[in-house]
Amino acid sequence: MVANKLYQKQNIQLNYYQIKNNLQPLILIHAQGVDAVSFENVLEQLSKSYHIYSIDCYGHGESFPLRTFIWRIDCSLYCFQYGILQLSDFGRPTVFSSQSREQVKPKMIGMATKYRKKHPDRNLKVMFWPKAAFSGFRGMNNYDPLFGENFYNGSSHCGILHEEILRNIKCKTIFMKTQTNISENSILMAALSGDDLKKVSELISDCNIIRFGCGHGIHIEKPKEFIECLSKL
Repeated sequence: MVANKLYQKQNIQLNYYQIKNNLQPLILIHAQGVDAVSFENVLEQLSKSYHIYSIDCYGHGESFPLRTFIWRIDCSLYCFQYGILQLSDFGRPTVFSSQSREQVKPKMIGMATKYRKKHPDRNLKVMFWPKAAFSGFRGMNNYDPLFGENFYNGSSHCGILHEEILRNIKCKTIFMKTQTNISENSILMAALSGDDLKKVSELISDCNIIRFGCGHGIHIEKPKEFIECLSKL
């Protein structure tokens, strides 16, 4: 059974979900813009091998928003980078050709806007959108835009020695590499470039890279493969 809990210590307030047992702990840290619940489709299976902790990061879910807590994190292991998410900038569904996408884009945005106005407290739903596309919007009702701003302008990286952090990882590590996504403006949107991946593999002494032919929400697009990968640990 998944239990919703709150960790509080001094000025720290973190919401998390737990499936408690006597097995090895597994901490799940969600992507930017979503929340701890994004792992719900794999929690039951993973709990057969692990004691599960799924955490709401600051500015997400029911944890403190950034406006009330100064938060810094090592973002080198973060997989989603939405910045300040606008609907018009959302990654295009792959079920349409490039020409068709531009034709239907205004209509899709209009449908999404209409749904949000009618159901402001619900997760986004739009006809014809792939199911996986909605995962990126789940949790956006509680998302603090300051998190995205700090991530986008690089201030969340300030003073963090990423190479040193990666070099100090001595345990056996599985790095799940998904498809690299580069925007039309040559901006790296997700999943590391080839050069970044090479650097990670060189810095972590015992790193096994496993590639997935999907977007960076592996546990959503390929839950079976995601669970099998973690089970190998």
